[in-house]
Amino acid sequence: MSALRIGTATYVGLLAFVAVKANDVVFPAPSSDDGPIVKGARAITARAADGHPVHALVFDPPDSRAPVVVQFHGNGEVVGWNQPLGLELKRRGFGAVLVEYRGYGKSTGVRPSEDGLYADAEAVIQWLRAAGVGPGRTVLWGFSLGTGVAAEMAARGAGSALVLQAPFTSVPDVASRVAWFLPVRTLVRERFDTLSKAARITIPTLVIHGSADPVIPFRMGEAVSRAIAGAKLVRVRGGGHDYTYGRGGWVFDEIAAFVRGGA
Repeated sequence: MSALRIGTATYVGLLAFVAVKANDVVFPAPSSDDGPIVKGARAITARAADGHPVHALVFDPPDSRAPVVVQFHGNGEVVGWNQPLGLELKRRGFGAVLVEYRGYGKSTGVRPSEDGLYADAEAVIQWLRAAGVGPGRTVLWGFSLGTGVAAEMAARGAGSALVLQAPFTSVPDVASRVAWFLPVRTLVRERFDTLSKAARITIPTLVIHGSADPVIPFRMGEAVSRAIAGAKLVRVRGGGHDYTYGRGGWVFDEIAAFVRGGA
């Protein structure tokens, strides 16, 4: 076999491998479950439109007027790991709901997908509505992969304010940075195209991004903030991808002040 044929066969094989494994790259769900529930939180189960159970942890607000933050985590997390975030929000006078995705934590039994994550988010939003929390008290907060979910919910009118931490323009844009030598834009099925839906996001928006983020470059956060009318961009100088929400520091203070004023 000639070198050209060998090279072609290798390349085609690589394309096939990427096409099959793309879902695992976008959704590298941890095998760990959520672990024990901290005091001050409670577990609830909603039901997505396709019948899949959706798990979430709820930190009840102190009163019927307080904003409730609905948090969508990144692709390498489970909700149990973010319970300190819920406790910190509750300490500051907010309610919080940490949403688990299908295929993550206790939500096993079905593979995650873009449409599936949207369905899970919608299920929890509807659970909140039934509990008496309307869009005017709902703040949507996404980190990394979760920014794609939060942005979609904002475009659907599900909240009164939006926080995007380390947002990307789209999954194909991120993938093409890593595998620039492959036609990833056609191989990757999941889009999470926040940039294309930015015009439909009309609520107050806070974008926070580390200037030294090695996973999602800061320029993507800039692009998202420019595309959403009136969005405020906060640059975390020297911040990487996961600076853990700045818990207890100025970044969290910035987010808390925005939540207080935006909802």
